[in-house]
Amino acid sequence: MRYEGLYLIAAVPAVTAALLVSAGCAASGGTAGPAATEPAAVAPEIDAAAREQLGPPPLNDAERAWLRAVVRYQARLERETGRSMTLTQASMGQLADLYGGCAMMLRNAGGPGRYAPVARIAGRACRRFTRAEEMLRTAMSVTDAGGAVVVGTPEEAIHERAIGGSFEAAGNGGNDLNRALERAASIRRQIDGVATIPRATQGA
Repeated sequence: MRYEGLYLIAAVPAVTAALLVSAGCAASGGTAGPAATEPAAVAPEIDAAAREQLGPPPLNDAERAWLRAVVRYQARLERETGRSMTLTQASMGQLADLYGGCAMMLRNAGGPGRYAPVARIAGRACRRFTRAEEMLRTAMSVTDAGGAVVVGTPEEAIHERAIGGSFEAAGNGGNDLNRALERAASIRRQIDGVATIPRATQGA
């Protein structure tokens, strides 16, 4: 499985609003007059058109960290599954751990923020990898340490079915992960595209 590398979305300045409050009081002669309070001055809200001209807010640390976790898992998956291996119990166990690590990675990655559409696809990928892990462990349960089974036994049928199902689920998971990363790149392009809109000039 090969995926194009991703570039993190470049941050663009954000617009913030400030609240200014002032108050005053007056007195005449020796008698205190009623307190006069000026109305609070509130910065006007920015409408949708102005927001488009000003561009999207920058990515926060959580969004960057979330995407970084997914990209790192994809790189590890590519590295580990791209090399040839003999399916012994040990190697199947390592592969099962790798597949099971997808769901753990998403749990630990935090909130995706604007990468929420990517997270939904990545979640489906991880569910398929979890299925691949389960079937691989089933295959492990009927083999010897070298990964062999006796031909013609029920264990051989279980092994073949489980290995085939595991590889199919992992392949589908890899395709979903690929789509997730492509979606992340699309979101980046959309934000970059909005950021190229000329900024509104003050007083315009």
